[in-house]
Amino acid sequence: MNKKILSSLITTLLIVSILAIPVPPVAASKDPNLIYKTSLSEGPMGVSVTVSGNTTQVINSTYPVKIYWCKADQVPDVAGEGYGYGMQGELLATVESPIEGTTTEYKVDVTVPSLPPGTVYYFVAWQDKNNNGYVDDGEWDSEPFDVVASIYPKSGHKGDEILVGGWATTPGGLVEVYWENLANKIGEAYAKADRSFSFTVKTPDSPAGTYSILVYDREAGETLFIETYTLTAEITLSPTATLPEKTVTVTGTGFAANQEITLTMLNDSTVLTTLTTSPETVETDDKGSFNCTFEVPKTIDSGNVVYGDYTIKAVDEDGNEAEATVTLKPMITLSPTEGPSGKVVDITGEGFTANGNVTIEMGGVTCKTVEAIQANSSGIFTGKFVVPTLDKDTYTVNASDENYWATASFEVTGKTAIEVTPAVGSPGETITVKGYNFTAIKDVVVTIDFGTMLSYAKVNTTENGEFTATLTAPDVPGTYTITATDSYDLSASTTFESYITTMTILPESGPTGTKIHIVASGFSADTEFNATIDGKLLVLVGDNKTSSTGEIDKYAYIPTVPAGICTITVMDETGIKAEETFDVTAITEITVDPSSAPTDTSVSIKLRYFTAEEGTALTLKIYNVTDEGEVSKEYDLWEYITAADGFEKEKTDASGSFEGTFKLPVDFALGTYYINATDANGLYAQATFEVIKPYVKVYTGAAEYMPGDTVMFFAECEFEVLDQVINLYTPSGFKTEITDLDLETKKGSYYTGTATYLLPSDAELGTWVWNATIMDVLVEGTFEVVEKPTLSTLSEDVSRLKSDLADLSKTVSDLSDLVEGQASDISSLSDSVKNLKDLVSDLSSSLDKVEGDIDSLSTAVSEAQSAAKDASEAASAAQSAVGGISTAVYLAVILSLIAAVAAIMSIVFLQRKIAG
Repeated sequence: MNKKILSSLITTLLIVSILAIPVPPVAASKDPNLIYKTSLSEGPMGVSVTVSGNTTQVINSTYPVKIYWCKADQVPDVAGEGYGYGMQGELLATVESPIEGTTTEYKVDVTVPSLPPGTVYYFVAWQDKNNNGYVDDGEWDSEPFDVVASIYPKSGHKGDEILVGGWATTPGGLVEVYWENLANKIGEAYAKADRSFSFTVKTPDSPAGTYSILVYDREAGETLFIETYTLTAEITLSPTATLPEKTVTVTGTGFAANQEITLTMLNDSTVLTTLTTSPETVETDDKGSFNCTFEVPKTIDSGNVVYGDYTIKAVDEDGNEAEATVTLKPMITLSPTEGPSGKVVDITGEGFTANGNVTIEMGGVTCKTVEAIQANSSGIFTGKFVVPTLDKDTYTVNASDENYWATASFEVTGKTAIEVTPAVGSPGETITVKGYNFTAIKDVVVTIDFGTMLSYAKVNTTENGEFTATLTAPDVPGTYTITATDSYDLSASTTFESYITTMTILPESGPTGTKIHIVASGFSADTEFNATIDGKLLVLVGDNKTSSTGEIDKYAYIPTVPAGICTITVMDETGIKAEETFDVTAITEITVDPSSAPTDTSVSIKLRYFTAEEGTALTLKIYNVTDEGEVSKEYDLWEYITAADGFEKEKTDASGSFEGTFKLPVDFALGTYYINATDANGLYAQATFEVIKPYVKVYTGAAEYMPGDTVMFFAECEFEVLDQVINLYTPSGFKTEITDLDLETKKGSYYTGTATYLLPSDAELGTWVWNATIMDVLVEGTFEVVEKPTLSTLSEDVSRLKSDLADLSKTVSDLSDLVEGQASDISSLSDSVKNLKDLVSDLSSSLDKVEGDIDSLSTAVSEAQSAAKDASEAASAAQSAVGGISTAVYLAVILSLIAAVAAIMSIVFLQRKIAG
């Protein structure tokens, strides 16, 4: 092979080989100022670190600075970052606003997250300066942070929080924190599964000094780490702003135990004075704490105390010291400290110029005062001012005279306002103006200006700063600005629009569901409108927008509203409206006939005055409710309806009606149901329907029977039913079933049937009870079984009859002797009775021969006894009234005797029959 060719081939292979070797990724270069400082370089988990930096690109929501927490000194975890680095990092914060007064500087607080034991971590900042989604050169920076098991901070005052963070020996174990030794536990928490923990404890009340904080793993029984904590002195003042000769309370902690405290006051001119305190000698307790008061001196170093900031310093015998600032200045107090515009506020001031005039300002507005405010010779004033018209917010109230000023905060809870009803109207229409949050003093005069017109009206406020006035809309259409201003300069404005509209409605009357034609003009162009009748929306056909010339030409249906003269109102979204009346002649209704019926009974149903458009969908529900008014069960009534000729199920006809019939299934429970019909346009009606038991009647042919008789049961029902059972119970409760009752013969409106039962010859005497359940209706009754007469009982009855007739004979004889002029009649009557007596005697003698028909004979005897008794009573009555007896009385006596004779004659016939 040619050496040149071989050499060229080797060279080519070497180049290809070199190109095939992977190139390690190259990181984008940093911007060293993007993070120029972190507040901490190490600390425990959970510690807050302030990250500060500067960039060359403005900082805003388009170009934010993002702070990440990363495991390595690499670019953060961002989509599509360049230079081949794998994704890593956790976003801690996004900064979209720079430090105030700058455009490229930022400062943000981030929290070190919880993590397992590891090595050094990094805060990484990235700003996508060209907004391409990649980390490019000069767009990122990092700062290392060493996460350690430790506390933060390591010095402080009583009650300060200390962050404790690290890793326990036991995953999920209990970590305890002690102050100085294991006898003083100040906190505890459980570690996470990765053994990390981070929580806070509070510094206890202890004297000044350096203390050990022990962090202990309870499960492992070992100390995790010990840190030192320096407790320093601190004082607090109350109040922090005051005046000379006022009392200030000082509370101190963290001083040396049981030592005397010296309090001094100095200003920035280094003028120092020792304060007189109460108690006179101030000493700390065994925990290094104290409380005392002092009176602010009026003079320092032979000169009057001037207003300004003063330092109060407390020093113990060991040199532990603490400082706090008190401000001497004029003071004001407000009562109340919140309220709406127009509120009258009491203000009190101290420390102002003697006899000086005081001005009140709030939110840049000079406040009106009820009376002029002037301080007295001691620089003290009281007064009242009116909160001006301001938006709801918290404002600074400034009281000032020619030399001094003081401030306080006041929250405005409502702004001065007026409302006009209606906001638009026609010329001459009455409008109402109501005002709120004007000066809250009774009878403050409010002037109402109506735009281009002169002062239109004056009205007085109530004690709450409110008013109501009625005005007349201007004659000229247009937009007017109405402004109300009171004598304390509180003011509010709104607009009123005057317009002229026309509208016609055809037809002018009809039932609900009627289709009407609306033609109107004078409205705003191309705006939406509402059309209502007595406040209820009409069912519009098509959209609800006016034309480009503000006209309306629409059709609509009358919804379900009460009958009577109603008002149709059309109002556009700007408030322009027109009104016309419409006579609603009938309302949507449901009629069911009958209104109550058993199940499986045909019931007619009629729906009237729904949307008068053929084919409008109807929903029809039947439901009952619980005692609490909740729907219990609801059914679709259409499932049980058959439409009448000319009607379609589930739809209206052209008049908005429907007719049909329905039968409810037999499983419908008894009770009241509600029927609700609603069409597709929301027209609705409701009716009630009662599911009742069917008519069922069962009775016996007689109320009394004797053993051996046949009992016949008669039954009636609205429905044909077969094989019904009658349960028959003897007086002792023994049950017999009569199973052959069929109600299948139609008589009038009912189906009828009969059943019989033959009483045994030895049937138990007494009350027999029966019942039957037909179509779930329980019917029941009773009959009596009585003893059948015997020869001996009949003989006793005849003997009693003989006795009764003997008594009757004696009475008639007495009557015959007493009544003159009637002797012959009475004598004849006496003979008849005598003959009757003889007949009875003959009957008695024949009883021994009786062999048959005892029942008929017994009945005849009973009737004879009754007739004889009636005759006897009539005779007695005649005897007692003999002095003035009338023909009618005699006639009654005679008739009664004739009845008795007739009864006895039947006995005679029976006697002959018995005798053969």
